[in-house]
Amino acid sequence: MPLELKLTHPVYVAAITLQPASGGFGTSVQVTGASFRAGETVKVYWNATGTPPVATTIANSTGAVETSFGISLGSLGNHQVIAVGQSSHRQAAATFQITPAAFLKYSSGKKGSSNTVTVYGFAAREKVSVHWNSASGTLLGSAVTSSPGTATITFRIPSAPPATYHIYAIGGSSKATASAPFRIHT
Repeated sequence: MPLELKLTHPVYVAAITLQPASGGFGTSVQVTGASFRAGETVKVYWNATGTPPVATTIANSTGAVETSFGISLGSLGNHQVIAVGQSSHRQAAATFQITPAAFLKYSSGKKGSSNTVTVYGFAAREKVSVHWNSASGTLLGSAVTSSPGTATITFRIPSAPPATYHIYAIGGSSKATASAPFRIHT
């Protein structure tokens, strides 16, 4: 005799999407979701629900949610964004991929001046080398990243004519690359 299953209550499966689904330090991520309980608080977490939420919102009358948060620290690769309905306990997850980024303290200056580049989103504890105007250009300095994939490197601007150049940061093990423009002026 075949087994017959009758559902007396609808089954709700929460879902979220991220826009964009990849980026580096400072990226604003839009979280859109559905099938949460109407009116419930929904908390959004980065990588684990045991951490403080990165965003909190209220589901509308249809159970939809919309919120955003900014990427702060995170090492290279995939990370989970998890939304949890606080009364329904419905949970949904989506993947965000951290890409490397490089930020200069000064975006212009004179040759021979000192500058600092801070890199984010590289692999944890990897050596990052900083090069002038190409990934294989003159080595300006290097450092080992912290566990969230961040490092700061101070260097001198090489002698070159006034123009816009690029500083390249290259991960030693990941081979990840980030760059930032720098303008030499007279």
